[in-house]
Amino acid sequence: MFFQLLLGVPVHQTVVSGMKIRLEMRPQNYDGLLSKVSRDSFTYAILKNGIVENQSNDGDKRRVIHILCKPFEAQVVLGVAKELWPDAAMEIKKCIH
Repeated sequence: MFFQLLLGVPVHQTVVSGMKIRLEMRPQNYDGLLSKVSRDSFTYAILKNGIVENQSNDGDKRRVIHILCKPFEAQVVLGVAKELWPDAAMEIKKCIH
């Protein structure tokens, strides 16, 4: 509830203990958001846990960043992204809902 009050972002109460969410972002949104947050922040630490996956679809190569995090961490990143990098927020929101 602390993060709900802090960010004004609803936190779902029915989350199973130990459950993780995989956030998926395009590199330009990941890099943009990462460049806007402080290196000392909780959000920065969550984002830096991401891994880069090279995907190949019909010969087209694309990079995707995956971040495995707890539901409340995803809500924190979403709240920050809404303020700093709205395009990243849209991608994060799709992963959460």
